[in-house]
Amino acid sequence: MGVNPETIPIIAPLEFNPTAAFGPWFAGCATDILLMGVIIALAVEYWKVYAPDDRRRVKTLVATSMILSFLKSISVSATVWHKVIWGWGNYRAALTSTPWYAAIDPLFNTGISLIAQVFFLFRLRALLKGRIWTAALGLIVAFMILECVGHVIICVEIFYHDSWGSVRIYEEAEIVGMTGMIGTDVLLTISLCYTLLRSKTGVARTDSLITKLILLTLTTALLPTVADSIKIGIYLSLLGRTSSWITFSIIQSKLYTLSMLITLTVRNMLRKSEVVILPTSFELRDTVPSTRVKPTSNTGGNVTSAPRRSGGHSSSKVLACSSRVGHLWDHADLQEPYG
Repeated sequence: MGVNPETIPIIAPLEFNPTAAFGPWFAGCATDILLMGVIIALAVEYWKVYAPDDRRRVKTLVATSMILSFLKSISVSATVWHKVIWGWGNYRAALTSTPWYAAIDPLFNTGISLIAQVFFLFRLRALLKGRIWTAALGLIVAFMILECVGHVIICVEIFYHDSWGSVRIYEEAEIVGMTGMIGTDVLLTISLCYTLLRSKTGVARTDSLITKLILLTLTTALLPTVADSIKIGIYLSLLGRTSSWITFSIIQSKLYTLSMLITLTVRNMLRKSEVVILPTSFELRDTVPSTRVKPTSNTGGNVTSAPRRSGGHSSSKVLACSSRVGHLWDHADLQEPYG
């Protein structure tokens, strides 16, 4: 189908500027392949070190995310080939045509981002319960639905119009989809950080670990959220003058996969940096429920001493906090917390 005449003034600057039109595709494809290499490295570490003890649900999320990420890289590379090789000598056709594997790109983005968001939603479930959990779940699911609806509409409209030349038509659906995606990320991050902050008891080592978990949550959430915000900002303000938003659209799904894998593979570093001393009667729920805290050189082989408390905190509060920390420490036990 041809280009909508109403959109010709909008895409006119790109018609005479191949660099602005195709440069972001090359940049996005190169960055996507680079990030795929990082993801493969982290995935290999995960499957060797952590997967044997992790729950099947976690391994399923990781495996599905890896498969979709790999297919996304193939799709992006094929799209660049289509525009540069297939469209050689016909710049306008290369600019406006959209192969089917490029049209389903919004579905890849949504599927991969939802996997990471569900993973972090499980983490939140391990910390919250009752009405607070119900309220948080309702808001987060509402934004997830917006995310899905917006990107599905974009995919359908790309198939219907068969042209990036009419990309302005997708603006409303893009706003809906990106609002849902960013809203889900922000709500998950705020909920996790707020719950962790409330879990502090004044016990120095436990609070130090909680602080590191908060920083980890903020850092992993920052990557996809910033990319999504830049993408929607460029899309709304510079659409028709540059295709730079395409770069962020290409790599955004890889950033979600990275955030999940970084969270899963940082566990050993957290164990080494902080040792929480617990009473012998308390069993820290690890990836395997029967795992107990092992003696280390930092404790002199003695795990029977109770943690030092300040501010009159009760032992039950310390144990409850330690239980929550244990769930986030390994991130693999997706059942409800106890203690």
